[in-house]
Amino acid sequence: MVVVYGLHTAAQSFSSYNTESLRALVLYQQDKNGYFVRHENVNLTEIKQVETIYAYDKKSKNLYMKTPYANCVVTLGERLAKEYKKNKRVPQLKEELLQQEISHYTEKLDTHFSSVNDRRRIFIQDSLAKVRADSLEQVRKDSIQKAEQQAADDRYRRTHKWEWVPTNQRFLQCLYCNSYTKEDSVFCIKLSNDSMFYMTVESGELDETYTQLHAAIIPPNLKGDEQFQYHCAVYKDSLLNLKCDFLNDDFIEAYNAKSVYDYVKEVEKQAPYGYFVDWGWNSEYSVVSFHCQFRNTNKKTIKYLNIFWKITNDVDDVRQTGHFDCTGPVEQYNSGSWNTEYSGYYVTGDATSMQITKVIITYMDGTKKVLTGNSVIFN
Repeated sequence: MVVVYGLHTAAQSFSSYNTESLRALVLYQQDKNGYFVRHENVNLTEIKQVETIYAYDKKSKNLYMKTPYANCVVTLGERLAKEYKKNKRVPQLKEELLQQEISHYTEKLDTHFSSVNDRRRIFIQDSLAKVRADSLEQVRKDSIQKAEQQAADDRYRRTHKWEWVPTNQRFLQCLYCNSYTKEDSVFCIKLSNDSMFYMTVESGELDETYTQLHAAIIPPNLKGDEQFQYHCAVYKDSLLNLKCDFLNDDFIEAYNAKSVYDYVKEVEKQAPYGYFVDWGWNSEYSVVSFHCQFRNTNKKTIKYLNIFWKITNDVDDVRQTGHFDCTGPVEQYNSGSWNTEYSGYYVTGDATSMQITKVIITYMDGTKKVLTGNSVIFN
């Protein structure tokens, strides 16, 4: 598995490393027939693919979240608990309101997987019905259908490329990085027995992307998909017979690492001293509040970050100026987050826009770097 040196390009994950306990209140897992089976109160070692963090109980330090397959509760350690206690974007709920939210997200999972299982059941029934409907009449028509099929295959080849294999929103789980892919089609390099080698384009920060090689076991619901079967049949020679002996564990790991390395270097070119991953401000009750996340791309560790700003109205009149002092340390490729709720700065009611005008970076060795104008980079 490739580590991106703190440049988090995937959804936040939780493990025993940064939490006290992880548990799925409700968990759906796929059985050998392609149906999703419901389980309750399952202890977990890791939670990935977090879709929604919907509640936090600061008393118990429990953080509630939904993934594509589970409704989970995580008991946070002290460090994360402090962060989420200050995080205004996560509702802090308790008692009846908390139970209502838990029930709401559990019902969403139950409804979704009930529909998925119904579709799977219908698909199996339709497949069996098709097999039963086969008859000797089909044999009589073979010669005609063979010619028609050949014509259809030729038309298909004129409008499709063999590399783009239709997956029709079926989940593919990589055997190397455990990431999930759910797309209409994937860029396939080779099919080998029950496995698929494919490539994805990952979105990074500063509008940069990078590619990753994956290998996945072809799931049953994709194996049975008619469009997938047809594509593989038409391009059988290209997909099954392509010589890709180099696609071993070492090659895939090296390729993915090199791709991430090149991505990081491109980010460094755009922002050699760092950039704002996120930032925002508010002036509720005329008091200025501010939050930001700044990623350090320089090899020197940041000690202090001094952020200078101005606030204007709709006709660009300056209503307030000031600066915020942020304390590190922030090492290379890591990001620091700061949140100032009550800054001591006040603005009038017509204030509408904030602009960051200058950033002074002080490193641990005492040197400084001043960023102004286009050198202040935003994600």
